[in-house]
Order: sequence, then structure tokens, then C-alpha cells
Amino acid sequence: MEHSNIENYDMVNTNQLTQDNLNNMYLGPEIKAFFIYAQQFTSLWCIMTYSSGMPLLYPIGCLNFMVLYYTYKTLLLKFYSKTKAFNQNLP
Repeated sequence: MEHSNIENYDMVNTNQLTQDNLNNMYLGPEIKAFFIYAQQFTSLWCIMTYSSGMPLLYPIGCLNFMVLYYTYKTLLLKFYSKTKAFNQNLP
């Protein structure tokens, strides 16, 4: 009886007709890199514009960029699917 239970764990039960449909089940959405670039450049612009009056924005901005760097790095590796738009023309 235990042998039949082990065999059931090895079976894939997705009921997909094609391999492409099966692959799409396990892929996340493509990352929209232009939103990330826009967010980063807007943050940089605001920090550089207003930091002359509020020098505390330099460490806050540094912390912001460090947190977002590691967040998006993790999301790219674990959540988002690979996009075809990452090339030398993106920046």
C-alpha cells in the first residue's frame, strides 16, 4: 500500500494539452522594466533637487536604492519570467 502512495506523488496532475500551456502555468509575468527605470529616475531627480535644502535625503536615497536593488534582484530571480526586451537598447 505504501508503494502506491509513493507513485502518486511522482505523477504530475496538471491536465494541460500542450507543453507551452504547462510552461505558462509555472512562469510569472514579464517584468515591465520601463516602470522600474521611471521610478528610479524620478526618485533620483527628487533627491538631487531637494537635497540641498534637506541633506538628510542623501542617506534616505541611498537606503531607498539599496532596498529596491535587492528587492528587484530577488523578484527577477524568483518571480518574474525572463523577458526578451533586456538588451543594450533598454537604458
